[in-house]
Amino acid sequence: MRLGTGLGAYSESLRSESTDLYGGKVQGNTTGIATLGEFAVGGNIGKGLVLGCGIYSAELIASTFRVSKSSDGSPPSELDPGVRNLALIGPFLDWYPNPQKGFHLQVALGFAALTGVSVDTNVDREDVYHAEGGGIMLGAGYEWWIGDEWSLGVEARLLGTLLTGKDDSDVRWFHAAGTSPSPVFTVTYH
Repeated sequence: MRLGTGLGAYSESLRSESTDLYGGKVQGNTTGIATLGEFAVGGNIGKGLVLGCGIYSAELIASTFRVSKSSDGSPPSELDPGVRNLALIGPFLDWYPNPQKGFHLQVALGFAALTGVSVDTNVDREDVYHAEGGGIMLGAGYEWWIGDEWSLGVEARLLGTLLTGKDDSDVRWFHAAGTSPSPVFTVTYH
């Protein structure tokens, strides 16, 4: 079992389908800082090889949105809530080339979701924009033993997703969102 947290750079590009509602295609980019999270549970399937299921998240806490110069308009407000959550859930493979040492490489593929977070208590949860798709997580790290079955570590983790969703006006949007290789501090029970 592994728990992890950290901070990382978040990036998202979005574009709409072509629609008369917005005067054509709308395109833009969001960049910012996100808190990162990890919860993974698995078991050994071979020497130094762990297979399991994990949740990898990025909670955008500060961001800037810019409409692309080639955009035909601006997106609706629900697509730029300022705070949003990007999560990937799926199977992972973690490989320790030398199980007595701490270096490891990991990969996860799975279902991805992007959800706007509203701080307005009058907004119904069902009215918040969300997009769904798939994604990948890649990571490399090192762990130091602090007990017989516990270790502390640090890893560089990259998260990438492709998602789609519909806004309140039923216009489809396409997102490419993720984090750059970012530091994540981990606690692992072996």
